[in-house]
Formats: sequence, C-alpha cells, structure tokens
Amino acid sequence: MIHLRKQWFLIGLAVALLVGLAFAHRLTGVVDRPWIKNVIVAGVLFLSTLVLETQAIWNAVRRPGAMLLGTFVNFVMLPLFAWSLYGRLQHDLGIGLMVAAAVPCTLVSAAVWTRKAGGNAAVALMVTVVTNLICFLLTPFWIYVSTRTLTELSPVDLIAKLGLLVVLPMVLAQLLRQSHLIASWADVRGKSLSTAAQCGILFMVLIGSVGCGMELAKRAVGDELRQVDFIAMLVVVLVVHVTMFGVGFAMAGMFRMSRPDRIAVGFAGSQKTLAVGVYIASFLPGMALLPIVSYHVIQLVVDTVIAERLAAQVPGEAHETEVRRAAH
Repeated sequence: MIHLRKQWFLIGLAVALLVGLAFAHRLTGVVDRPWIKNVIVAGVLFLSTLVLETQAIWNAVRRPGAMLLGTFVNFVMLPLFAWSLYGRLQHDLGIGLMVAAAVPCTLVSAAVWTRKAGGNAAVALMVTVVTNLICFLLTPFWIYVSTRTLTELSPVDLIAKLGLLVVLPMVLAQLLRQSHLIASWADVRGKSLSTAAQCGILFMVLIGSVGCGMELAKRAVGDELRQVDFIAMLVVVLVVHVTMFGVGFAMAGMFRMSRPDRIAVGFAGSQKTLAVGVYIASFLPGMALLPIVSYHVIQLVVDTVIAERLAAQVPGEAHETEVRRAAH
C-alpha cells in the first residue's frame, strides 16, 4: 500500500489517459473551453516555481559552466537527436516526439533525481529555470522547424502564449518569494503545493486524452494506431532519453567537471516537462499526446534506476557528503 502511494502520480497518469480515451464524447465540453487549459498550465508553473528557493538558484549562477552545458544538451542536442528519428514514427507520433523534445526541463524531478544520485541539485535546478524561461522562444522554433506543423497556433502565437503562461507565472512566483512571509508559507506547504501542481498536470493529461479519443473516433476502420507504431514510439522515446543522459554525463566529464556536476548535467539535460508538452499537444491533431506522456513515464522509471545505480557506486558516507554538497 505504501508503494502504491509513492506511485500515485504514475497511477493517476494511467487513469487520466484511460478515462479521457473511454469517455471522450462525454467530456468534450471540457476540451472546448480553452481558458481552462490556460488557467491550469499557468497555475502549475506558478505553484512549481513558488516552492523553489531563490538562494538555491543563485548558488548555481556562481559556477555557470555545468548549468550552461545542461541547457545546451536539453535545448539543442536533444531536439536535434529527436529530429533525426522523427521520420521513423507514424506522423502524429513523430510530431508528439518533437513536442516532447522541444519543451523545457521538468520543474521537479530533475533536481530530485540528481539529489538522490549524489549530484549537484543546484545545477539541475538552474537548468530547469533557464530552460523554462527561454522556452517561449526555443520551443516554437524547434517544433516549427522540424515538423512545419502547428494547426491552431502559429509560431508567433505560441511564443506569445508560452511567454504569458510559462514565463510570467514563474517570474511572478519568484518575485512573491522575495517576501519573507510568502517564502516561509510556501516552504512550510511545499509538499502540498507540489501535489496541487501535479494534480493540475493530470487534469491537462485528461484534456489531451479526450482529444485523442475524439481523433480515434473520427478515423476510418483500418486507420487506427497500430501496435507496431506504438512500440516503435516507445523505443524511440527510450533511446532519446537514455542517449541524452549518457551524452550529458560524458560531455561534462570531457570538460573535467566534478562527479556531482556530471550527474546534474545528465539528468537535467535529458529530462522534459509534462505540463508544457501536454498544453501544446492540445492544439495539435491526432495522437501527438502519447509520446509526450510516454517520455515523462519513461524518464521517471529509467531515472529511478539510474539514480539508484549512481548512488550505489559511492560509499555511504561519501554519498551523504555529495548529497549535502548538492543541497548547498
């Protein structure tokens, strides 16, 4: 029972997908109200950023090398690698792969997994902040250049929406944290605020899966998503994520960065956020949602194993020292 409670978010993802696909026609009223998506994604980014300690962000700025490398891997090398595999997937799934590759680093799990592995969580945190702040420019660029597909949103519209719904809430949250009273309140209720943000993501997945269900209902017999297409998508997503972790870890080693920094670059360079990806997928046709959700699930599962392996490579006392160093 305790194990199930720890995995509640993964279980929630599965339930949201199944409910959205199975009851798509009954839930179309939710999808037809764009303001709901806007409020949720802005709220998720605001709550996720409100619990980030400003001091931890500035700690990473003092030594920007690892942060810059992690950002480069996340927002340049990963989209390029995904683009090279784009044509191997069924059209809708290929578009979804590029959306997953083009969104910023996740706001929560990159720092958590980095810390568990004995890495520098401050670096992972800073990569998260930087990629989210510049995503309003680079995310539309990568999606448009690689797929030439944005049906309801032009690149200019997407830049404006991401600036308003991603960057502005993050900036506002950090400005509010400058108040000692608000910062203390957010720190005390950090777990509850993070849980609320995750619930918002689940609702966004529900909205996206309703769109998938409606698309499946429109397709002619024989044009449904084949098992081989789905399996190919899972393999490609897994390859992209694991390869980019290895690339980030190896490149940090080439630059002679410390082991904690190498771990941080590996995790932050390869992880992607679900909230922004699901939001963009809601404007795209077909099954574009599936690679985005798959990427998030795969990174949670695979990075848990990687973090445990990395932590096991260091003796207990040394691991605790690295974790304390990463926390500061």
